[in-house]
Amino acid sequence: MRIMPEVSSIVEQKTAKTRIVANLPWRQIVLVLVLILIIWLPRGFELDRYVATDEVAWLVRSANFYYALGQRDYAATYTKEHPGVITMWAGTAAYMLDFPEYRGFGQGYFDSDKYLMFEDFITSHGVDPHDLLVTTRLIMVIINTLLIAAAFVFARLLFGTFPALIGFLLIAFDPFHVSITRLAHLDGPVSSFLFLSLLAFLAYLYCGRRLFYLLISAIAGGLAVLAKLPGLIIAPAVVLIALISYFNERKDKLRNNTERAGLTGLLIKPLLLWGTVLIISIIVFFPAMWVNPINNLKQLVLSPLTAGRVVQVVEDDLPSGNGGKIKAAEIRFTFPSKSLKYYLRYPRKYLRHATPVILFGLVVALAAYIIKFSLFKAKKVRRGVIGLLLFMVVYTLFLTFARKTSDKY
Repeated sequence: MRIMPEVSSIVEQKTAKTRIVANLPWRQIVLVLVLILIIWLPRGFELDRYVATDEVAWLVRSANFYYALGQRDYAATYTKEHPGVITMWAGTAAYMLDFPEYRGFGQGYFDSDKYLMFEDFITSHGVDPHDLLVTTRLIMVIINTLLIAAAFVFARLLFGTFPALIGFLLIAFDPFHVSITRLAHLDGPVSSFLFLSLLAFLAYLYCGRRLFYLLISAIAGGLAVLAKLPGLIIAPAVVLIALISYFNERKDKLRNNTERAGLTGLLIKPLLLWGTVLIISIIVFFPAMWVNPINNLKQLVLSPLTAGRVVQVVEDDLPSGNGGKIKAAEIRFTFPSKSLKYYLRYPRKYLRHATPVILFGLVVALAAYIIKFSLFKAKKVRRGVIGLLLFMVVYTLFLTFARKTSDKY
């Protein structure tokens, strides 16, 4: 008789252990690790077989960035309007690994347009610049791989494991994405940080409004801005998506005769927190902000207008009251007079470069969305898709305003 309670207790313990093991996300962890390997494979090998022109300039700028940190000349880390801070941090890590003594020779700063002087200095100390470039590329591959894998985690929350996996396998082997994420350049990290920030924000809105998701989105958004100026696009996109989410939730509450969704709690507070964390992340990871944050933030925000040649500053000599002349600046927007072909250049380029598989998948997804087929029945999936489309529209519009054009954008 006494044996039965002991047997029952043992069975209950084993059942509890089985339940705990079943609840552990080990399968998801294994899946993410496998995805990391898949993303790495087309990016992580033969990084010493080529040199891109822009990489040379960023190798020099990374050297200046590392030297400025060594001299505590933090203002000098703002070397370009891009601003390319993530790439220069990766380059700094490469110098610390391959040539840590660089910051201590007192050589000053090199002009990125005069590479030969920089190369002569590096080689005179027995270091091959190409080795530094390869190490920087390796670090960039690691950064991009981890960012894409992190984005997959949020995509899985929104759309489910299998759809997210299919989508990220297409990203993993996309030729354009493979090429830009294995360079010591800006376009890889800005695309990866933007994607992570967007998916984390959508997961915050539609997967429980967890504070952690919002913070990840804001930090990734700030780092996207530091990676390259188009990263600023995340701000208007997030505001627009949040507005639409608020009105959708308000409509749901009214339809179900429940308490109305509060404007402050559902919209204003999250956006204020998101924007605050984004600015803090910019200040923390950009040494130039440590010495003059207000002016540098202002310069960073206004840079897209002039760097992308969205506006043209025209100065005229005007007579002053004392018989002399003064300079009067006028800002003129450069895009209103363009042709329709100019405005459609990015959609046309996308259609020309997208594979038949992706185009077919988009058509099928559109049809499934309209008829609410399969996973498109779920509200969070439908709203997540709308969020992705809104970001795509905002991104394309902002790129269209800039005169500079490239298929990689």
